[in-house]
Amino acid sequence: MIRKTWVIVGLWLIASGTSCAHRPPLDGFEGTWGSSELAYEIQFHGPIGLAAHARAAGLQDGDPVFRLVSLDGRGFTARQLFADGGWRTVTGERKHDGKLYCSDGVKNWVMERR
Repeated sequence: MIRKTWVIVGLWLIASGTSCAHRPPLDGFEGTWGSSELAYEIQFHGPIGLAAHARAAGLQDGDPVFRLVSLDGRGFTARQLFADGGWRTVTGERKHDGKLYCSDGVKNWVMERR
């Protein structure tokens, strides 16, 4: 519980610190995205993604699970929470089929708009 609180506080501080900075345009990323490989769906609110329909132990709807770090055209870099409780760097690309093709360097998955 304490760790989760610190994660939420940390993400809030990061988001607050960047709110005055130039934010990347999020065209095409807004809304809810999901993948059968994830234990939740992600609802984007600006650069922060919150868990929706969470199915992982210890994870509740509304918990922060994704933080967009950079956006370059269709490509992006983010930090994402995984089922093991670890935050990892994720890279991906929004392709012409509208899906997000993601990788953490070990595993690949595809997220679709819900």
